[in-house]
Amino acid sequence: MNIILFDETELSDTGRVVLGDHRFTHLQQVLKVHPGDQVRVGMIGGDRGQGTIMVINSEYLELEVDLDAAPLAKER
Repeated sequence: MNIILFDETELSDTGRVVLGDHRFTHLQQVLKVHPGDQVRVGMIGGDRGQGTIMVINSEYLELEVDLDAAPLAKER
């Protein structure tokens, strides 16, 4: 299962996350996402939900994040 994790500090006041690191590379080269596509996202230590690709170019992508589900329970 693919889920894009991000830190709370990466989430802007407008509910967007900008990625320009290995997560961007994975989304672009492996998942081959395009504007409008949705991916699973999760805030480290927080909720999870969907991210919609809003902007993508050769340097970064921008996700509009909707965190609407509680974190998964830890497995023992």
